Amino acid sequence: MHVRMQRLNHKPLTYKIEVSSDKAVDAYVRVFLAPKHNHLGEEMDMNDRRHLFVEMDRFPYHVQVGKTVIERNSHDSSIVAPTPDSYRTFWKKVTDAVEGKTQYYIDRSHNYCGFPKNLLLPKGQKGGMAFTFYVIITPYVKQDEHDFEPYDYKSFSYCGVGHGRKYPDDKPLGFPFDRQIRSKDFNTPNMFFKDVYIFHKKLDEVSTTTH
Repeated sequence: MHVRMQRLNHKPLTYKIEVSSDKAVDAYVRVFLAPKHNHLGEEMDMNDRRHLFVEMDRFPYHVQVGKTVIERNSHDSSIVAPTPDSYRTFWKKVTDAVEGKTQYYIDRSHNYCGFPKNLLLPKGQKGGMAFTFYVIITPYVKQDEHDFEPYDYKSFSYCGVGHGRKYPDDKPLGFPFDRQIRSKDFNTPNMFFKDVYIFHKKLDEVSTTTH
């Protein structure tokens, strides 16, 4: 007897960020997502929902003079953890090793910490659910000679960087939602807000074509 459990997933997505700068600079790009309305369907004030913004991605990028278009795919997100083997795959690997067919190695360098890749987007609703897509770009201030090398700091904003390493960011955890927000003063030129809608569909309703 085989038991299969379905789980939530989402189609791959790509977003483009257009940046205008009067000088070339190393920048830090942070991407967040938060629900727009409360459980009563009322639009929430920015300060009321600042703890609801979830970090979807964070990465350094070299911005050129003039216009720069940053294209980023959800697979490249720095906060997600690799999808672990299913129980069936794990069982087969161990069984084959016990029977002498192959060797099974425990990869201690594998990153098991991070946000589940299949849950990077929330479920949404069948008729669409409103969210706020938020991007902020700040100057990148190097904290260590090897901020991102030789180690792969996947999910470092959720899991840290390990013993003896400096956190590769000069901003506090949760920035810029780590302090009280005055909505009228919060929207600055290095920020961008966009209302987006997330639709929940069953697998047989979703096109198999990915973009």
